[in-house]
Amino acid sequence: ETARQAAALRTRFAPNDPTQQFLALSHISYGHYADYGVDACIEQVKRALAISDTHPGVPSAAVLDAYSTLSGLHMAKGDAPGMQATADHALAYMERHAPRNDAGKIRFLRYKGEGLADDGKAEAAVPILQQAIALQEKTGSGTTPPLVLFNALGKAFAYLGRYRDAAATFSRAAALQGGTTGAASASTVVGNLAL
Repeated sequence: ETARQAAALRTRFAPNDPTQQFLALSHISYGHYADYGVDACIEQVKRALAISDTHPGVPSAAVLDAYSTLSGLHMAKGDAPGMQATADHALAYMERHAPRNDAGKIRFLRYKGEGLADDGKAEAAVPILQQAIALQEKTGSGTTPPLVLFNALGKAFAYLGRYRDAAATFSRAAALQGGTTGAASASTVVGNLAL
């Protein structure tokens, strides 16, 4: 409800401001997820991103958050090609608007890698996920926890039948777990070690 109210205020008081239009569509998408499902939310985020394509004044942080939301929605839907395409668009956007933001690339490399692995292209996913891990280790920052990255890489190795590499990667994830993540992450690591 709050997102709808904010969108209404932006529409009322800044009807010709592309940044405010972008933010209204982007924020209302969260309401659509709860009320209308994943597909409606995806369409709202795509409409917001279309505004950013034609109006370069939209803050890049907001655009990257929208790309991240869209990638996550494709993941929730099980749409591996959608994850890959969105990640590619986000990475291209970053090259144009934030080329030095290595930490920001991590989340999109993760989505691209997981999308490739889930789409039967695990061989292509491995170097992308390794790149994400290398950037995480280099920068020590990013919005994707290292545990998530190592689990994604381990899963890609498992898809390839590289079970020793998968086990070593899942073991590294288990070592990273160290009580700093929730029970769901811990159970994922333990389940992955059972491979």
